[in-house]
Amino acid sequence: MRIISWNCNKSFRTKVKLISQLQPDIAVIQECEDINNRVFEDEIQPNHKFHYSTGGIGKIGIGLLSYTDYKFKVDNSDLEEVYLNLDLGIKCVAEGPAPVQLLGLWTGPHPDNDSIHYVHSVSTFLKKYSNWIKQNNTIILGDFNSNLTYDVKNRKSHEIMLNLMDEAGLCSAYHTFFREDQGKETRPTFYFHKKNESTQHIDHIFIPKTLAGHIKNIEIGTYDAWGTHSDHVPFILDIDYPR
Repeated sequence: MRIISWNCNKSFRTKVKLISQLQPDIAVIQECEDINNRVFEDEIQPNHKFHYSTGGIGKIGIGLLSYTDYKFKVDNSDLEEVYLNLDLGIKCVAEGPAPVQLLGLWTGPHPDNDSIHYVHSVSTFLKKYSNWIKQNNTIILGDFNSNLTYDVKNRKSHEIMLNLMDEAGLCSAYHTFFREDQGKETRPTFYFHKKNESTQHIDHIFIPKTLAGHIKNIEIGTYDAWGTHSDHVPFILDIDYPR
């Protein structure tokens, strides 16, 4: 299974070929325009796609695409809580040869409500939906806008999130595969103002610990290849997902 997370920095319709040529089973695209009814100017069309934005129809949000046999069944049972109150992302099931529960996210600022301010919203989700996460294989991925180096005294928001991921049975695919410590990543995913001089690692994919040994490869896009397209580079995970 190939999974890709990428903040495309808007105008995904002009960049879709960069993703389609990689043939992902699941692609989670942040800062994506509404693609629900769009036919791309591309010889390769996704077999299934879904877009959601808390800002309403036509607004920038999160796009889900599959170029294989996966389809996204969105859980609308708690739409208001997950999408509107948390302003977080898309909770769904990717149905296909080997179904997987999925939370594609893009955290944002809410300075007046600490429980949903950037990575705090992930922790709020993990606390509320721990039973959902544990009931089946779950992958949580996207632009977290967070790194352990962001933590400040008495808040430790990223560390709290990591502990909750651990309690939910999830681990960071990147840190497991490359055996790097949190906050000491050598492969950045974000280039501030698209400049190579200011780099951060703020895009993550969390997978079940039971699948950690199934990771075949992880590729973090390079600045030279992707820097003109977005301030983020894609996170590409290839995993031998059990059927």
